[in-house]
Amino acid sequence: QRCRRRSPRAGVSHRSVHRPVLSPLFPFPIRLSERDPRMTLILSHSDIEALIDRTAVYDAVEQAHADLATGTATNPAPAQLPLIDQGTALPMVASSEPLRASVVKMLSDMPHNRSRGLPSQRSTILLMSGTTGECEAILDGRLITAIRT
Repeated sequence: QRCRRRSPRAGVSHRSVHRPVLSPLFPFPIRLSERDPRMTLILSHSDIEALIDRTAVYDAVEQAHADLATGTATNPAPAQLPLIDQGTALPMVASSEPLRASVVKMLSDMPHNRSRGLPSQRSTILLMSGTTGECEAILDGRLITAIRT
């Protein structure tokens, strides 16, 4: 099995390895335990909430701006893909030479979700190795987006 959900209670602690994770707009550090490199890490909103280090996020945003300025990271403008009910999908991409990673954040803006009692925006982040192209992590994007913004 190549994909397994990891819970913060399954061995992740403050003594875990500091592993930078690239979001679509900046390197997003969270603390993760060592993982089997053959497995894709999947983190839900509650997992990210338990693991996130807000100070590290702010430092990462600053570093990302520096990397963009020096050309060692790229973050092109997203395309807009129309969906039903006036929804829009926005695939946001970025890559980082220093982190040897690439990322896609798929943001869905669904204005009619409000009338359904659902969030109007949803996002999922895919982190890939910049060396092998392997998908290393699938992250719920809600909290990551909120903190970065």
